[in-house]
Amino acid sequence: MDIIKEKLLDVVSQNTTYINTKGIERTIHHIGIIYSVEVKSDEGQLKESADGEDSLGAEWVEISSLKKEELSPFAERGII
Repeated sequence: MDIIKEKLLDVVSQNTTYINTKGIERTIHHIGIIYSVEVKSDEGQLKESADGEDSLGAEWVEISSLKKEELSPFAERGII
């Protein structure tokens, strides 16, 4: 992937509480680094599959196709 330019937009810290598959309430601390990157080419370099940890992979999307209610708080903050 050829990067033309990059810009750090924000660093965000957030606690999220959820119920796990055993019905137990858990709280996780998530740190997000939000940045903008302009690329010349994306040929085969984007990690599109899950890593078994905390990533479900990534995909290129047109910003105009995104709906606010479908975005995570971090994604929303980086786009809007």
